[in-house]
Order: sequence, then C-alpha cells, then structure tokens
Amino acid sequence: MMSENWNLPLGEDGVALGASLYRQHCESCHRPNGEGVAGLYPPLVGTDWVTGSKDRLTAIALRGLSVPITVKGAVYEQEMPTFVVLDDEEIAAVLTFIRQEWGNDAGAVQASEVAEERRLLEAESTR
Repeated sequence: MMSENWNLPLGEDGVALGASLYRQHCESCHRPNGEGVAGLYPPLVGTDWVTGSKDRLTAIALRGLSVPITVKGAVYEQEMPTFVVLDDEEIAAVLTFIRQEWGNDAGAVQASEVAEERRLLEAESTR
C-alpha cells in the first residue's frame, strides 16, 4: 500500500458514510459499541487488528477471513464475509470509522489504498 503514515481526515460526509455502512454491514456481529461477542465475533476496540496495519485490515475487508485469529488473548473462529460489493470509497470509509471510533486512534484509510489492495488481490487470483 501507499503509506501506513497517511493521516488525512475523512471529513464529516466520510464519517457519516462510515458510520452508516458499519451499522448496515458490521454492527450485527461486532455490536454497536464495537465490543463484538465473546467467543464468536472479535472486538474492534483497542486491538491492533483494527489500529495496526491498514494492509491487513483492508485485505480482510476484501478477502474475508476464514482462519482462527487471536484478539486480546481470545481465539475467534467465526468466518467473516468479504465486502467486495462495496466500492473503494465505501470500504475506506467504514475502515476509517472503526479505526477512529470507540477510542481507537489510528489513521484514515484512503480509497486509493483500498484500490491498490483490490488490484493486488485481483492480480493474485489470475496467477
């Protein structure tokens, strides 16, 4: 991806879009407060899965996740669906929302970063 250090603001429209998309696509599993459901859906609050690598987070949004992960010392095995139906701007908005909500303090995800990750995934799938 382009830069892990980009910290551009999303703006009010982007925040509203991210919040709306979170409610529509993520909230039923990760809950309105981002705390998840113990043993089923991992929390999005205070974890480097969210505030760490933009590449990893974007890849999860585009590829989904079907392997066990450990978050805050607990193992989660529930499959996460892909969100390839969302466009680059929408994915950037929802990822930025979760990186900056509930006390999380991480940089914004840019639509161009999502586009690059999508391009890399598509290149991998044609090999």
